[in-house]
Amino acid sequence: PGRSDDAVRNRWARLRSSSCSGSAGGTTKPMPQRQKREGVEQRQSWTAEEDYIIMSSVHDWGRRWNRIAEKLPKRTEHAIRNRWHRLKM
Repeated sequence: PGRSDDAVRNRWARLRSSSCSGSAGGTTKPMPQRQKREGVEQRQSWTAEEDYIIMSSVHDWGRRWNRIAEKLPKRTEHAIRNRWHRLKM
């Protein structure tokens, strides 16, 4: 409950690969470790101010994500659209 289909599928695949790695018959590759890239900022949580900007901008301009993204320079149009859908729930 509360997990997306992708999250469930990824978790299942991860559990299956970890349980198969000890068996004699299966040959599985280890999962590659993610490396943090230099110069790239890590994701930040959404702030109440950003939520307010998104909601008021959609009210003013509609769903013009590129125009709203200009008001939130560290956020992509795609991220803003996804956040707006989450706020509507």
